[in-house]
Amino acid sequence: MSIGVILYYLSWPLLWFYSPLTVRVRVIIKHNDEVLVVKNWFGSGYWQLPGGGIKAGEKPLQAANREVKEELSIKLKNLELISNEAVVYGQHGLIKRNYFVLAKIESKPAVKMSSEITDHKWIDLSSFKFPKQVSEKI
Repeated sequence: MSIGVILYYLSWPLLWFYSPLTVRVRVIIKHNDEVLVVKNWFGSGYWQLPGGGIKAGEKPLQAANREVKEELSIKLKNLELISNEAVVYGQHGLIKRNYFVLAKIESKPAVKMSSEITDHKWIDLSSFKFPKQVSEKI
């Protein structure tokens, strides 16, 4: 278990309180029937979609582009907002409020991970559990 995972669970009570108050963005980078997932340095240790916080005055599509560029050095085009409102759902005991953005790509890009990301991989789209409102639209 990494130090980031340990710190995540030590701060879990604060996250439990703070998580429903924040709005974030998650990016579904889709190539054929696969999706790119990452593990964050500070996080639960679970595979998740890349993304992060939306800054003040920033639109979800702008945040999606910025976060993917910062975390993975990937510049995305033709992003599609899946829902006009943040999707509220439970995940690993936390209430999350995320915008989901879809990026369909023709070929898998070279990934250069930042210090925020400890690992990445492509997985079968059907093996990733999306909130119901999202899975219906991808």
